[in-house]
Amino acid sequence: MLKFKHKMNYIVDFDIPFDLNTCVFFDIETTGLSREYNYIYLIGLVMFDLDSGFSMLQLLIDDKHDEEELVLLFKDEVSNKTLITYNGDSFDIPFI
Repeated sequence: MLKFKHKMNYIVDFDIPFDLNTCVFFDIETTGLSREYNYIYLIGLVMFDLDSGFSMLQLLIDDKHDEEELVLLFKDEVSNKTLITYNGDSFDIPFI
């Protein structure tokens, strides 16, 4: 499994009604739409920290046999966080 981390230098200068420090923005990429026949090969996460700003983490596998390890690592990264995703309720979360 490959794990890439990238620091992004952005300034957040707006009021938001939630604690950004507890949020994880994420998206998955799969080899298809069927959970039965396809697998997750990439999970991308964006997190925020007051000291370091936004950072991006990409978890990537090249073998479907590593999918369980990928999902476990994702769960460790997002433990006790608020998950924010686009289309997550209907695809990402059920697929995971």
